[in-house]
Amino acid sequence: YEYAIKIFYINYLEVAKAMNMNSYNQIDKLQTDIISILKIDFEKAYLTIFTFIRKLCIQLRMTIVDKTSSSIKSIYNWQFVNSLILWGKVIIAYSDNKDIALLSYPLIQTIIGVIRLNYSETFYLLRIRLVMLLNAISKTSKIYIPTAMYILPILKSNYFIEKCKVSKKE
Repeated sequence: YEYAIKIFYINYLEVAKAMNMNSYNQIDKLQTDIISILKIDFEKAYLTIFTFIRKLCIQLRMTIVDKTSSSIKSIYNWQFVNSLILWGKVIIAYSDNKDIALLSYPLIQTIIGVIRLNYSETFYLLRIRLVMLLNAISKTSKIYIPTAMYILPILKSNYFIEKCKVSKKE
């Protein structure tokens, strides 16, 4: 069981490296498959989810300690973000299981850490996507997550205002 989940997850990470029209459906299918497999045994699923979320936390912590452009790229890439999205979907799918629901806290902290890692304009869309994930987790888990503080700076930025100007027709 554990081996099967690891194989699915490794395959998922391979596909999740790139995000395009071809890989999107495959990523979504693998997410659905992993969520279904985890349903078989919630005890082992808990350990597996905990292990993979912990790996993401450790990778983020190492990047925060050593903030170089290459370490930031190890976090701000599709593979890492799709992993956060996968585990977010798992937490959402099994929010009624009290043990798995407890894993929402470290996942939320990891997502917030990724959002706070770099406030560059380049990563605005990524931050918006992660805030959407936080809102979905908050909705199903009934955990209050203040997300406005991550969206408002984006909406107030000159970058956003310039890109989204509405032309007036006279």
